[in-house]
Amino acid sequence: MAELDTVAATLAEVTPDATTHATVLARLQLLVEQWETAEGATTADEDEEFDVDTATDEAMFELIDREFGTS
Repeated sequence: MAELDTVAATLAEVTPDATTHATVLARLQLLVEQWETAEGATTADEDEEFDVDTATDEAMFELIDREFGTS
């Protein structure tokens, strides 16, 4: 976590030009995407028991999309 604190502090001190800003932002977004899809990673919602009886339509579709992918 110290490394993330260092990155945050460094970014707070820099005033990048538009190109550098876009490049750094794209890289950070890629890191987040990779972290979210890392093996064994779950969200808080995925850790909870899913109750089909009380789930909303939206929650049901999200479960289907997550488990089987979208068409």
